[in-house]
Amino acid sequence: MFLYSSFERIIELNNYLMDDDIRELGRLNDVSFIRNRKLPFEDISMLILNKRGMTQAMELYYFYKEKEMESVSNAAFSKSRVNLNPKLFNVLNRRYLSKIYENTEYKTFMGLKLLAIDGSIQELLNEANLREEYGGITNENGEVIHVNARSSGIYDCLNNMMIDFQIAPYKTSEKKLAIINIENMLKFFNEKEVLLIFDRGYPSIEFFVYLMEKGIKFLFRIKKSSYKKEKESMKFKDECIDIMITKARTNHIKYKKLRKKLNTIEKIRLRMTKIPLKNNEEEHLISNLYIDEVDYNQIKSLYNKRWEIEKSFDVLKNKLHIEELSGHSKITVEQDFNAQILVHNIIQDIKNEANKKLIQKKL
Repeated sequence: MFLYSSFERIIELNNYLMDDDIRELGRLNDVSFIRNRKLPFEDISMLILNKRGMTQAMELYYFYKEKEMESVSNAAFSKSRVNLNPKLFNVLNRRYLSKIYENTEYKTFMGLKLLAIDGSIQELLNEANLREEYGGITNENGEVIHVNARSSGIYDCLNNMMIDFQIAPYKTSEKKLAIINIENMLKFFNEKEVLLIFDRGYPSIEFFVYLMEKGIKFLFRIKKSSYKKEKESMKFKDECIDIMITKARTNHIKYKKLRKKLNTIEKIRLRMTKIPLKNNEEEHLISNLYIDEVDYNQIKSLYNKRWEIEKSFDVLKNKLHIEELSGHSKITVEQDFNAQILVHNIIQDIKNEANKKLIQKKL
């Protein structure tokens, strides 16, 4: 039996949109949504959440058809939505997630929430204001010819929930966005109850130290060209080694204080694991997981769980149409992206609950 079902969570979320506090948070100015109009606050919010991948005119038509009301015009909707704070959907998502993690039996790995961080490139409309805001791929003259944004998410790989999602200008560092993901995640989970998994684009001395100082467990895949001396020093396929902190490994850091701090640390001790692949190839994982708490076979399978965040990005792009934007400004881009993250989590919540009930029926 479920103490609190996905249906009840959805109803509660819908009711929350009627709350004065959430209305206040959702306003970008003091005079928005203060009178009953044809396009009230809750309708605009639900319209953005109910994207079907159609033209805006058709989205409006079907939304109001289900309400048995006359549809509003594209112009009216576009004029009203610019007053809606995109962070509204982040707040709704955190509230929805809190209900899941407080009231359901969710999966963990040895009591740890198994979270992966990854980034993606999002294609945006080639509009002047979006080119200026986000940038993208440029030609030989430095002109943006394809408008792109960089996104980053932190994802629960065992329960298929996107905990935090960021969208930023194309040239934003993946590691910078990852740190924002982590800081937002830490407002939600305790650092002692998570294990973070990263692909080979993320490892660095400063990132290792940052996570160790936070008290967070981590697992990285590292590039073939990285930490060669440490790899060559390995006597076994799985052992603890010293990662030397040299100036060559910190010279790229822009922040002088951080660079100076790291240069006072001679080395850090981490676990390196060698995984044989086909064709006599091998990959290396680096972590701060103790050998006696996670064995060799477990650590091999752990990294493979990172694939779940890759699948989530595919769902967002190809099933939830996250790149099919309904507006041409920074506000509307953030509204659409933030809303679809919430929709993704609601769908996964329903799916997880249905799978649990199927398993119970078979028992």
